[in-house]
Amino acid sequence: MNDEECDFNEDEIEERLEALYRPGFYAEGESLCLEILEEINPDWEPARLYLLLFLAAQDLLEEALESLDELETESLFEALRHLAFGAGTEAEEAVYEDIITCIQSRGFDRELDAFFSEVERPMARPDINSSLSSWD
Repeated sequence: MNDEECDFNEDEIEERLEALYRPGFYAEGESLCLEILEEINPDWEPARLYLLLFLAAQDLLEEALESLDELETESLFEALRHLAFGAGTEAEEAVYEDIITCIQSRGFDRELDAFFSEVERPMARPDINSSLSSWD
C-alpha cells in the first residue's frame, strides 16, 4: 500500500470533487477522478459518478457515455440530480436522456417515476413560520 492509499479520505475527496463541479474546474475534477480510478481505487463509485459529470460538463459526449454503463443505479439517479443544474452542454442533455434509458433498461421504471414526481421542499424554519403566522 503506498502513501496515497493511506492518505485517501473518501469524505474529503468526495467534498473536493463536489467543489470542483463548477465552471472553470471541470478538467481539474476529471483529472482527479482519473487519478483516483487509475492509481488508488478503480471501483470507487463517487469518482466514477463525478467523472461522468465532469466529462459531460466539458461536452465530451463519447467519453461520458463510455463511463455510463459502469455506474450503479443509485449513482445514475444522483447523476440526474446533478445534471439538472449542470453546465447546459449538449453532452449533458444527451447523457441525461441516456441515463433515463439505462435506468429503465435495468427495470427501475417505478423508481424513476417516483424520482420525477418527488418535490424537494426547503427545510421548514420554525422561527420564520411563527413570525409569518403572527402576521395574520
